[in-house]
Amino acid sequence: MHSDRYDKQLMREVFERCGYTVSPVPEADGKRADLYCCGSGNDLFVEIKAFLPDEVLMTSIPTGGVREYSMPFDKKSAIEDKVSHAARQLRDTPSRSTTTMRVAAFIIRHPFDACVVRHQILGVLYGKRSIVTASRTRSRAPLYECMYFAESIFFRFRASLDGAALIESDGASLWVNDHSDRANLLLGSQLGQFFESHRACQTADRLEELGYLVADCEIDRRRENEVLAFVARKYDLDSPVLVSFSRYSACASVPLTRA
Repeated sequence: MHSDRYDKQLMREVFERCGYTVSPVPEADGKRADLYCCGSGNDLFVEIKAFLPDEVLMTSIPTGGVREYSMPFDKKSAIEDKVSHAARQLRDTPSRSTTTMRVAAFIIRHPFDACVVRHQILGVLYGKRSIVTASRTRSRAPLYECMYFAESIFFRFRASLDGAALIESDGASLWVNDHSDRANLLLGSQLGQFFESHRACQTADRLEELGYLVADCEIDRRRENEVLAFVARKYDLDSPVLVSFSRYSACASVPLTRA
């Protein structure tokens, strides 16, 4: 059974493994971070949020049954609200030093669609959009994911959110906010070096190496056509078009259990 206490203990163990001394942050009407991690000159606050399976879905799947369901794919308001709440709590946590970093830890506990939840969290953090282009050599049109194309949590909270750690059943990763003035501090911190040693630390430059597009321009994100034109010039894209995957369908199967 999930509990906030279990989440905090889990993340305490993660940060202690990185070499930090971890202590809880005194509560203030739920408006502050959860943990304070003291390291070798690179202290940080951590706010923890868990993403749990949809209760309606879970209760509607009978033992030994199969259920089909449909959900938003690119962006889900409930996930955006939770990610934004974490960023606000980090922003509202007072600090004596401007070099104290602030990281959100997102724990994904979805047995059926964890990869979609991960996609949605990153979509909110990075303002990620999908782009399809004409192909000069192939019959199928290439599909790209573009970071920072739309308004992003990382940009909106660039002064108070330096990165996000995603904790999943099959591993963990650290995603650095490229807009933060403390991005390099986070990369060089014990946390950054720990994830770097496991090849699980991501920045915009590294995402480009993995095949993502990055809209690193000063254009107002409400002017989508201008942002799209910038991306097309930067990457020499042929007739790019924005694609919105509004919903996805999945099938969940639960093995039959006998009394």
